[in-house]
Amino acid sequence: PALALKETRRLMVQLKVDIMVGPLSGDEAVTIANWAKANPQKTVIIGTAGSQDPTMQIAPKNLFRYHGDGAQWNAGLGEIVYKKLGWRTAAIIMDDYSFGWTSGAGIIADFCAIGGKITKRVFPPLNTTDYSSYVRQLPAPGTVDGYFWVVGGTGTSAALTAYEQANGALDPKKHIGNLFFAFLGADKVVAPKVVGSYVGGFGTGPGLKTAQAKTYEKVVARWYPGLNGGNYADGFVYNYYNAAW
Repeated sequence: PALALKETRRLMVQLKVDIMVGPLSGDEAVTIANWAKANPQKTVIIGTAGSQDPTMQIAPKNLFRYHGDGAQWNAGLGEIVYKKLGWRTAAIIMDDYSFGWTSGAGIIADFCAIGGKITKRVFPPLNTTDYSSYVRQLPAPGTVDGYFWVVGGTGTSAALTAYEQANGALDPKKHIGNLFFAFLGADKVVAPKVVGSYVGGFGTGPGLKTAQAKTYEKVVARWYPGLNGGNYADGFVYNYYNAAW
C-alpha cells in the first residue's frame, strides 16, 4: 500500500496525470480510495483489486471499478457445496487482509444463507510460509463436512502441504477454494491434487472461440506481444483491459 500510494502521487501529482488505472491488490485499493477521496479532481479506475471497501464503504465519487470484487467472484460456492456435496458445516481459512476478508465473506454469506454453518475461522497473515500452526487450528477431518480455502498466491501450496502433513491426502470433495485455489504458481503443484474441487473464478472464459473473444485477443496481442499467445482470459489481464477501455 505504501508503494502504491507513492506511485500514485508521482503519477498524478508530479506528472499531472488526470486518470490512473490501478492498483492491483486489495489493501492497495483501500489506500488509493482514501487518497482519491481527498483529491476529487483526479479520477481512479481500479485495475483488478477485489476488496469491497473502495467502492462500498469508502466510495469516493471519483473512483470506479469495472470488475467484480472478491465476494462476487465466489458467488454460488456456498450454495453449490450445500446442494451438490451435502455440506452442512465447514471451517474457513483466509488471508488476513482486505481481499481475503471480502472473498471469505462472500463464501460465508452464501453458505450460511442457505443453511450451512461455519464452525471455525482461521486468519494467517500475508506472507506466511509455514502454515502448520494455522492448519492445527482447523477442526479435525470428520468433525466438519469440509474446508473453504481463501489463501492466495504462493501461500496456497504451502497451506495445503501443511494440511497434508497433518491430516493426509486431500479429498477434492472436502476442499473448496476461492479463485486463487490453483492459480499463480499453485497451478502445477496444487491443481492435480484438487481435481473435482469447486472453485471461484473471475468470470472469464478461457478457451472461448467466439468472434468477440478473437477480436479481444488480437487487441491484447497488439499491445502486449510479450504474452506471446498466453492466457488472454487471465483475470488480471482482462480486468485491466476493461478498466483501460
